[in-house]
Amino acid sequence: MDRLAKDCLPSLEGECSIDRESSGCDFRDARLGDRFRKLLTQIGSAMGQSIPLVCQDWVNTKAAYRFF
Repeated sequence: MDRLAKDCLPSLEGECSIDRESSGCDFRDARLGDRFRKLLTQIGSAMGQSIPLVCQDWVNTKAAYRFF
């Protein structure tokens, strides 16, 4: 399984909701796109929670705030 496929949250239509949500995003660096997908997956898995709670540790929280 490739790295991007494991971050997929399947929708009712069977497509990857992360792909659908990020389809219009164009980043200059592929690493930013990967980070964006990871953040969408984390936030989507704990809808309504704060960024520190979703990211689970200070390093990931700091990275999320730096991304935003």
